Amino acid sequence: MDRPSHFLRLFLAHESDLRAYVATAVRVPGSRDDVMQEVALALWKSFDRYDPRQSFGAWARGVATHKVFDHHRRESRRLVLLSPEALEAVRRAFDEAETDGGTVRQEEEALGHCLKSLPPRSAELVGLRYSERAGIAVLADRRGTTTAAIYQQLSRLRAVLGDCIRRRLAENHPSEASPATSLRIRS
Repeated sequence: MDRPSHFLRLFLAHESDLRAYVATAVRVPGSRDDVMQEVALALWKSFDRYDPRQSFGAWARGVATHKVFDHHRRESRRLVLLSPEALEAVRRAFDEAETDGGTVRQEEEALGHCLKSLPPRSAELVGLRYSERAGIAVLADRRGTTTAAIYQQLSRLRAVLGDCIRRRLAENHPSEASPATSLRIRS
């Protein structure tokens, strides 16, 4: 395979994960796009140094980390959301979650299916907590209940979703399903 095709195939296979990684540290969409352009260009220019025995995603995130730090240095008057240590922890988490079989994507698809199967009130609670990041006290107030009751409801819903995800993965990919998936829903 020629160099441009090989690079493009690898880059496109990892682009969404790379964008998610950059988005953890660069919150302004326009700046995020600028950093992604810098990352893509740097990856292309240094592709000759990429060792194909290693994970392309991990290598690309290493390059992206440097570009994010460059961006933060240029924008030093603005608030930096993640320290270098925190960004490194995020990069390691992405590296650990990366698999050749696309397990994380399969789990995310299974989660989407499972969320749709929840009763509307339960789906709303999960959405408010995890998508809108509503606090437990706010949720308890909205629902006219205690924080302990909200914690209990969320705990039960996480268990239901975890079981549903494992069943869905087992149905779609029996050889890849495991008792513990890498996707974690935390309170």
